[in-house]
Amino acid sequence: MTVHAKVLFVLLLILPAAYSATYYVSSTGNDAAPGTMAAPFRSIAKVNTLTLRSGDAVYFRGGDTFNGSISIDSSDIGSAATPIIIGSFASGRAAINGGNGKGITVFDTVGVRITNITVIGNGRKTGNTEDGIIVNNSRAVDVVHCEVYGFQHSGVRLYDSDAIRLYGVYSHDNGFAGIYSINPSMTVPSGWNSGLYIGYCITANNPGDPTVLNNHSGNGIVISCFRDVLIEYCESYTNGWDMPWTGNGPVGIWTFCVDRATIQYCISHDNRTGPYSTKDGGGFDLDGGTRNSVIQYCLSYNNDGTGYGIFQYSGAPDFFSNTIRYCVGYNDGKKVGAGGIRVWNGPNTVSTFHDVTVHNNTIYNTKSAAVYFINPIGNGRFINNIFITKGAPFIGTSATAASHTLRYNNYWDLDGRFEQDGYSNFSEWALAKNVEQHAGSIVGRFGDPKLQCIAVPPTVTDPALLSAYTNAIPLSVSPVIDAGCDLLSMFGLPMGSRDLLGNAVPRNRVFDIGACEYISSLPPAAPVVSGVPASFTTNAPFTVMLDVDRNFGYWSTNGSAFTQFTAAGTSITIDRTTTLRC
Repeated sequence: MTVHAKVLFVLLLILPAAYSATYYVSSTGNDAAPGTMAAPFRSIAKVNTLTLRSGDAVYFRGGDTFNGSISIDSSDIGSAATPIIIGSFASGRAAINGGNGKGITVFDTVGVRITNITVIGNGRKTGNTEDGIIVNNSRAVDVVHCEVYGFQHSGVRLYDSDAIRLYGVYSHDNGFAGIYSINPSMTVPSGWNSGLYIGYCITANNPGDPTVLNNHSGNGIVISCFRDVLIEYCESYTNGWDMPWTGNGPVGIWTFCVDRATIQYCISHDNRTGPYSTKDGGGFDLDGGTRNSVIQYCLSYNNDGTGYGIFQYSGAPDFFSNTIRYCVGYNDGKKVGAGGIRVWNGPNTVSTFHDVTVHNNTIYNTKSAAVYFINPIGNGRFINNIFITKGAPFIGTSATAASHTLRYNNYWDLDGRFEQDGYSNFSEWALAKNVEQHAGSIVGRFGDPKLQCIAVPPTVTDPALLSAYTNAIPLSVSPVIDAGCDLLSMFGLPMGSRDLLGNAVPRNRVFDIGACEYISSLPPAAPVVSGVPASFTTNAPFTVMLDVDRNFGYWSTNGSAFTQFTAAGTSITIDRTTTLRC
């Protein structure tokens, strides 16, 4: 037995290692060919006959269009460390045209990476009835630098899958959503999936699904049935405008039935609800069944619905321990009149809707109220916020403000008049409603917060440039400086370590009110350069950020004031005199 074992060991050592295979596909290829770069395959049908293993790759020639639907299933098995790769070779992206069907399906497998591919459908109203990329009952799947459009349902749909990463996805002109996740255990948290990252994605102009006549459609990013979710540096805009349903509507970026989700450094703007609906169409939303989650360091503006929704619907799992902090909302609720922040819970949900903290946000709204309390939250806290309105009440409510803890908030009406619940004096209102008080003193205030230029409409659309959005910074004479409270000492709640712009908080051992801490010296506003080429010369270190998909970038010599340039070609040259040309 000992001799045999030694012989077996030697044989194992000399067995050849398993090598991964790489296949190439070209519109001028031949399916009878070996699939090499010199002799590529021709069709998706041929690719679907392959049995793929960990480390294998299939590359479609950039610039070519391939009709059909790619299917990766249980016969194709990769790994998280060495996934199966579906991508492009040569110049540009290959296009997978799913026609009226799906574009790419990953089903019942593990370890797949889809990268640098365009996935096309025939259009949400012109024949297509499916999703663009669907990941079903799978694990360790990446979708990276892909464009998806023309599908009636969602550009990317995740169903009952774990350890998913979406990076640099541009999902537009689909029906139901740009990016969507769901699983059959929606009301049973123990059955939710685990591990989802969505970063640097754009969801735009997903107007609505013409076949969904009894629920919302036209969302940007909508995530459910996951725990441990991170959504960051994403932009969502102009979604939802053609939703056919007359009831509840879409939102730019939102969650329901999730645990431990973080939405941060995102921008959601100009989203709409359908032409027959007067509901939703908002920027961000923590919805039914969301728990232990946070929206932070985000910007919402010019949406039909509320900028930041806090919603619980009947039948959802408990909604609790959620936070919205260090965010700015500008003139949301344009159509719906929902204001900057909206609190709503459905019938028979009071006991399942509790422990929400909204702190250090800046809400500017000349369209309607800054906050709407449609229904009360159990243990709802609104602290250290700036609420700016014009002629409208600060709090539009059918639930009394006294149902919530309001402290250390700054209220200001652009007409200079305080009007709330029939009171024209802030102190009288605070005493009568038992709000904005602590230890026997009134701690809230009414007055101009004196911010940098909060009335100027936001124009920033790239989340990577949020740190250059200085409109909400207090001026040196602002009364909100060092006027906030420490939630950790008062309520045992963490405050976070930074503000919207990335500055450490607090700067002077006392927190400011609002989304941005006071900065003693501001950099001058950077000029915006349009036209090509653009160049500059400097002897100082500088930073360059590029968006290769949208053909522009930004340069900065101080890391905070950025100048935009439009790329004239495909390369950037830095010469001996440290000149950047594009």
